[in-house]
Amino acid sequence: MNSLKGAGAGALAAMVLLFSTAHAQDGHPSFKSSKDKETEAFQARVFEFIMKEVRNKPADVKFEKGSYKKIKEGRKELTLKGTYKGNFSKVVAKTPFAVEIVIKLDTLDEKAWEVIEIEYKDKHPTLPKPKDATLKAVREKLNN
Repeated sequence: MNSLKGAGAGALAAMVLLFSTAHAQDGHPSFKSSKDKETEAFQARVFEFIMKEVRNKPADVKFEKGSYKKIKEGRKELTLKGTYKGNFSKVVAKTPFAVEIVIKLDTLDEKAWEVIEIEYKDKHPTLPKPKDATLKAVREKLNN
């Protein structure tokens, strides 16, 4: 009976480890550890992650394009553009709101970039822009 409990506990521990590993891989994008920072797929993941963090239940989030711009040695800006609809607007207005996100990056360490600042703008007529504390929390997550 005790060996059965031990096997059950071991299986449970393995499931927890498997879940936590899968969650870490599917979690938010990271400028420090991702090796595909220059790809469109990574840029799309960053855009979608930021949208989910700064807007309450955005619907129909669509990444359109992203581009890096070298500012000076060791500094880049990533500009991300796309659209989203709010829960209410997708039913009533049906028109997506344009979004532009500018991410300022420290790229001195080519393997571990760091987000310095995030600027967020969208064309939603009534919602206020995200609070600085929210953008700071997003910046910290992107740096992990």
